[in-house]
Amino acid sequence: MKPELGIPTGSSNYIINKRIRKFEKYTPLKNKIILDLGCGDGAYALCLANKAKMVLGIDVEKGRLKIAKSKSKGKKVNFQLFNGLDIPFDDSYFDIVFMNEVIEHVEDENKILSEIRRVLKNNGELIIYAPNRNFPLEGHGMKLGNIKLNFPIPFLPWLPFKFHKY
Repeated sequence: MKPELGIPTGSSNYIINKRIRKFEKYTPLKNKIILDLGCGDGAYALCLANKAKMVLGIDVEKGRLKIAKSKSKGKKVNFQLFNGLDIPFDDSYFDIVFMNEVIEHVEDENKILSEIRRVLKNNGELIIYAPNRNFPLEGHGMKLGNIKLNFPIPFLPWLPFKFHKY
């Protein structure tokens, strides 16, 4: 079974940098090797690359990776395709694994968490951002019949799930 694709959340550089600053208070990024798991179009990986030793981004969607690669010239970042289950890196390779609004789209959470544990160094850190049902905006948009609205929708998370499940 193929992992469920989410619609990329629209994030401005302001939001991306705000989220990175939030966890950077507790987790220094300098000289770290970071995996951006579910990197999408590479927006977070590219910002992380300005601070880290190296960033590797993986995603299941070829089209998004193509966009990420086109933006990565001259940065300390690489992108590659991922099957959604088996992380294609050696054991104990990463200092940090970052997942931005990805865990809710994973086919097998136990499998991916085991893989993350495998590729993280002993004192490595996992950083997860996940949707908050109490937050008033649905960042993934919604579908109304054949119409897809690919922008944040106010108050949608507070409605029954059937109204905003793609």
